Amino acid sequence: MKLTLTIGDWIELTGGVEVEPGKECEIEGTYEMSYYPYEIFLMGPEGSGNHMVRRLLTYHPWVPKTRGSSYPHGIPEVCEYPTLKEHDPETTIVVLITRDVHCQQASCLRRRFYQHREEVLGIEKAKLFNDIKEVQTVIRNQLSEWKGRVVWCSYEAMVLWKAVYLRHILNQLELDPSIYPWEKVGIVDGNEKYFRNPIQ
Repeated sequence: MKLTLTIGDWIELTGGVEVEPGKECEIEGTYEMSYYPYEIFLMGPEGSGNHMVRRLLTYHPWVPKTRGSSYPHGIPEVCEYPTLKEHDPETTIVVLITRDVHCQQASCLRRRFYQHREEVLGIEKAKLFNDIKEVQTVIRNQLSEWKGRVVWCSYEAMVLWKAVYLRHILNQLELDPSIYPWEKVGIVDGNEKYFRNPIQ
């Protein structure tokens, strides 16, 4: 097969040949497209599993990085909320990450305790719950105006079904599961430590 390439992104060819952006050339042989046309924007409250989902998605060779962040990403006073306004709905897919609200709150409180131990007691706990309510409003308002695609990712489904659910998410994002490095997948249930077994 002979091709003339004038694309603005890359195509990986068998034999390790790469075409530079904007470069025109002729090649012969088989080829494989590796260009992913979408930007992935992660949204979810702080403590909802954003970092785990980000790590799992960036293992895919088509996703070198993702955009977005967990809300409010630590301390709201020093971090601005990432916004969807500057993103193109035609080329951006939002991944909305949710988690059981009790586990999410416990995760946030645990993280803030270790990072800001002196501020956690009393007023810090009440302030955290107010932050979470504010974050839910911010996310709801942004998504209500969003005209692009949204993929819902449940933390509980991910830790329960693991590779099966991750494959489902990859398919929703149009990421080829057959080239995913499944040997890297290590999904630990972060909710387990927040529940007590009444039998014990």
